[in-house]
Amino acid sequence: MSDSKPVSPVPPDRPAWLPETGAARAASYRLAPPAILAFYEWEIGTCFMCRTVNRFVTAIGARGGEGGEEAVPLTVCGSCVLAQEEERRARMIRSGRRYVPGRIGQPE
Repeated sequence: MSDSKPVSPVPPDRPAWLPETGAARAASYRLAPPAILAFYEWEIGTCFMCRTVNRFVTAIGARGGEGGEEAVPLTVCGSCVLAQEEERRARMIRSGRRYVPGRIGQPE
């Protein structure tokens, strides 16, 4: 019989936003693309970053609206969202801040 302590399935440094998977310590806390994309609401439109038409896009902000002009929503496709999230994640890690997905277009 072994008197060793059982290994906790959840590492103590697990981020609060990471869903419980029951898995042992993973090599990275990076989420799978479907989990990141689930943070956003989607509709058909044009991506303002890559200019692809008739893609699923999500609104991340608006441009204009000053001086009586109509604000134009800024929409981004899933591929561009994932690229932006990866850049945000790297930026947050470098600055020592906690990365929380789903906040593109919001203040960090």
